[in-house]
Amino acid sequence: MGTETFYKHQSLQSRVKTKILCAYFEKWAQIIKVTKQKHKKINSKIIYMDLFCGPGRYDDDNLSTPLLILEKASKDHEIMRGLLCYFNDKDNIAIKKLENEISALYPDIPNNPIYTSMDVGEEIVQHLNTKPLSCPSLCFIDPWGYKGLSLDLIGASIKGWGSDTVFFFNYNRIRPGIENHVVKKHMEALFGEKRFSMLREVLSKKNIRSKKAEKLIICQMREALKENSGCNYILPFCFKDDHGQKTSHHLIFVTKNFKGYDVMKEIMAKESSRHIEGVPSFCFNPCDLSSPNDQLNLFCTPIDDLKEDLLVTFEGETLSMQNIYERHTLDTKYIRKNYKKALNELYKENRISTPQKKPRGETFADDIIVCFP
Repeated sequence: MGTETFYKHQSLQSRVKTKILCAYFEKWAQIIKVTKQKHKKINSKIIYMDLFCGPGRYDDDNLSTPLLILEKASKDHEIMRGLLCYFNDKDNIAIKKLENEISALYPDIPNNPIYTSMDVGEEIVQHLNTKPLSCPSLCFIDPWGYKGLSLDLIGASIKGWGSDTVFFFNYNRIRPGIENHVVKKHMEALFGEKRFSMLREVLSKKNIRSKKAEKLIICQMREALKENSGCNYILPFCFKDDHGQKTSHHLIFVTKNFKGYDVMKEIMAKESSRHIEGVPSFCFNPCDLSSPNDQLNLFCTPIDDLKEDLLVTFEGETLSMQNIYERHTLDTKYIRKNYKKALNELYKENRISTPQKKPRGETFADDIIVCFP
């Protein structure tokens, strides 16, 4: 699918993807602003960098990510004044269209965006490594397939303080690419040589199921990011195709800071199309939209599973609800309210104690100290 076809009409999946990114940008920009004010930092600049930006608008008149990011920024004068945008697309026509759109909508934009038409690859990686971004940045990497996407690019984009990255992981193309020797170089750049070799060997087995293969690929992508960039906070969000059967792609968020992870987790949870006992799927499936949102399943009890896991994980420990959440939530689908519900139920069942502050009703405050037997 080329630019001309993709920008004819915005799909539901694309709309959700953009909504997640824009919601995070708004929260991220506010956090950076408040942090700089608190520490009395004079430099109020932030950077939004979109390496595959497109023309800014679909043929059906829906705005795409670059224009929606600017729309969010324009609601806060201080953020807009400090925002520096870098837009890149190798399609010269698309980048010119975007420039015209921004000039028409924001003729008095405080900082004129930088527009380039480069192939994303080693040149951009080298530039980011030799001239690291001097202020907090949010980088969006949204390629058509996988060309240009690499561990080195992601690592270079999150080097600075307050810098996070969101990237499009085209599972539909990457899954067959792992077994295609023609694109071996691209796959090694994405997973690292050893992980790619292991993936290719495992996935070549004829009896491996599609769900198991997907879980393995996403797990190895996450571990490769942790190893290469030193970021422990990584969140994947899955998108199913229009029939709801196959995975189309993932949106993957990478940050060095738990606060960013926490914020994005809540955003992705809200955009999940299915919840069971309040636990989000971290997936958007168009077919779920015709079903009840909180689906009950007699064989699926995630809150009970969480309760038992907490009792084992924190056996003999005394710590706050906040510390429990921070230590346990990584690489799980559980969000803050799930922990509060699980701990409240454990308290009512007399399976944990709270020697100081007691929970009230159905609530469980972040600072409540919990004693595990």
